[in-house]
Amino acid sequence: TRAELYAQQQALADLTTAAGNYELARFCERILDYARAAEHYGKAAELDPGFQKDEVTAAVARATEKAARQDQIDWLADVDGLIGPKRVDGAL
Repeated sequence: TRAELYAQQQALADLTTAAGNYELARFCERILDYARAAEHYGKAAELDPGFQKDEVTAAVARATEKAARQDQIDWLADVDGLIGPKRVDGAL
């Protein structure tokens, strides 16, 4: 599950650094966990305000917006999962 993947990656991350939080946030985006992504991008900015400032600022905004629409993103991911194995009727 998304929570299990997050827990595994979190255990490996160095959350005391901006870089560690940034990389965990990027991982969270890859698994479509935008609330946690926004949290870790924010923590990266908090720990080191100069760390990839423009990218982190944009990433916080992007992840926050996507987190607000998480239900829609999850629905689309489910549809994509059905279309891939040619189960279009289920996707419709």
